[in-house]
Formats: sequence, C-alpha cells, structure tokens
Amino acid sequence: TRERDSSVFFLNRSGPRYFDEEDSSGGGAPFLYCCNVVRTRLDSSLRRGADVRALTLCSRWPFVDVVRAELLTALDACLEPDADAAAIIARLYTALNALSTSKLPFPTPTERALFWRGVTARTCGDACRAHWPAPWTATLGTEDGISLSIPLWVGADDIGANHGPARLVAMFGAEQAVKIFSAVWARARIVFCGYAHNGVATEQVVSCVLSAASLVSPSLVGTLRRAFPFATLADLSFLQVSGYIAGVTNPVFESKEEWWDVMCFLDPHQRTDRGAVVVLSAQYE
Repeated sequence: TRERDSSVFFLNRSGPRYFDEEDSSGGGAPFLYCCNVVRTRLDSSLRRGADVRALTLCSRWPFVDVVRAELLTALDACLEPDADAAAIIARLYTALNALSTSKLPFPTPTERALFWRGVTARTCGDACRAHWPAPWTATLGTEDGISLSIPLWVGADDIGANHGPARLVAMFGAEQAVKIFSAVWARARIVFCGYAHNGVATEQVVSCVLSAASLVSPSLVGTLRRAFPFATLADLSFLQVSGYIAGVTNPVFESKEEWWDVMCFLDPHQRTDRGAVVVLSAQYE
C-alpha cells in the first residue's frame, strides 16, 4: 500500500472546453479536468488495516495538475488528530476560487504549438524576439499563502509538462514509443497497465495515458476526450469509446485480450534496454 498516490480523470466528456475551437459554440455542462490525491495511513486497529482518505478538485481549466501539492497539504491536515476536515476543505475551496484567471495572457493556438515544438524566444533569434508572446508561465497567489505557477501554454488536450511525450519515450524507449504513437493515430484501443506489487504507482500509469494523448496533440483535437487515465472494473463504459487510451492497475485487464489492441506494461521487472514492454494483440498486428 502506497502512503500517497494521485490520479487524473475527466467529467462531462462531451461538454465544451476552453481553448478548444471545435467546442467554442457548444452548450451544456463544461468538460471538467479533475485531480485526485489519496493518502493512506496504516492502522491495524481498523477493519481494512488502514485509514484511506481522498480529495479531488474539478476545474474547467486544463492546468488542474498545478493544485496537486495544495490538495495533498490539505489532505494531510485533515488526517491530524481532532482536525476539522470540513473547515480545512472549505478554506481551500474558498482560496482557490478567489484566484482570478481573467487577466492571464494566454498564448494563441499557434504560439502554444510553437512551444510544444521547442521554439522559444531564445531559439528563434533576435529577429522575432521583440514579437514573442508573454512568458510561458504566470504566478497566481492568495492572501492565504497559496501560490500557483500556471503554465499558460497548456491547451484543451494538454494537462502539463510532466505528461509530455518525453516522459513516454523515457519510459518505453524511442522504438516502442513510435508503436504507441502509431496506435494513438490509428485510434487503436490502448491500455497502460501497472501493478502496485511491482512498485508502480497509479500516478505513473495516469501520466503514461496523458503522455500518449499528447503525442498527437494538437494535431488531433479531442484526443484527451478518449483518454481514461484510471479505469476500473466498476465502470467499463470506456470500452464503448472508439480508440480509447486507458490506464489500469487490475490484472484482469491483461487477460481480457478482446478489450485491447495494444497493451503497454509498466512492470519494472520487464524493462529492457529499450524500456518497458509494449504488446500488440494478434488482430492489431
């Protein structure tokens, strides 16, 4: 059992999203980006041997990942003896909602695309430096001492730099990352699988799913809509989504070969010189 872990999930998948041109005139409840943190405290006197608490923040902004540390701090405070959990969460809720994003200088879609391709004021030279957009990050703070560094370049299909393509290449190696890229582009059913007993954290599985989605972003707008960073047997509705990219920690998914075209194992014991293992199903090959 891990002392701390985290995950990302999405709500209102068909709803309109900020920074998403295809949804600019859409209606209904907005697409929500959700960051979830979990804290486990072992206690043999309890029924399951541990006190497990979770805290989730849902936002219409894609850079929801930046609040992870604040959520963990609040969750730790809730676990203190005689802590007033409701009051702690209420203060955090009020402080975060007091942050105003109305004046943030968000880059245009073209500027965001340039950032993802490694083009910066430093690399493009003096000729264009004077016309370069505002800094790529901005800091928002509150009277309660909360300070968040906002990545302005994040778009509707991005979560943050920690889940970019480089992370996937580092985990699986270039050769196997290309297989994953081709599968995402072809809308194959992709599952990232990692087990706790092998030392793989849920947040590692989640990050691989988000990194896979970023492989074709922003070329294929809407890729994140078919990403399920943490899928479970309790809700198999994702199986009805064309070309889903799912993250799982249950061995059952590995045995259900009819559920996937590409299985990507994060098991560190299976790592080779090229990275972790990518298995293609017979029908996909």
